[in-house]
Amino acid sequence: MALHLIDPDCDLLIALDATPGLLDSVQEQWSRLQHDPERESFGARLSGRILPVLADCLDWDLKPPTNAQISFAVSIAKKLQLEIPSGVLQRRSDMAEFLDQHCSLVRALPQARCSESRPRPVTQKRNRSRSDSG
Repeated sequence: MALHLIDPDCDLLIALDATPGLLDSVQEQWSRLQHDPERESFGARLSGRILPVLADCLDWDLKPPTNAQISFAVSIAKKLQLEIPSGVLQRRSDMAEFLDQHCSLVRALPQARCSESRPRPVTQKRNRSRSDSG
């Protein structure tokens, strides 16, 4: 027996093989919630668990950008005073292209304009024992 993930708009039909016991339990849960306002909450919880796994199964270029890529893109966009196109925030491949295209432009900026990207000098902290502090 299988649970099906269906999207008729793109002719998507994925059979999720499950044990009969699990399918029976899912069916009973859904039946219990038939006239219950919690049915929507159950669907939201299920969605919250399934969608990240589904996204993780995609090819690398179709996955969403990483947090590090997004942070870097935001930094570049601020320095170059431009907006990040929405598609860039949707797919890792588009984000990689954006970063490749704009990273060299940031490096070419005059020092004064991109000074916030330079690391701050590290200062030596003096180790103080309790006898030094008093």
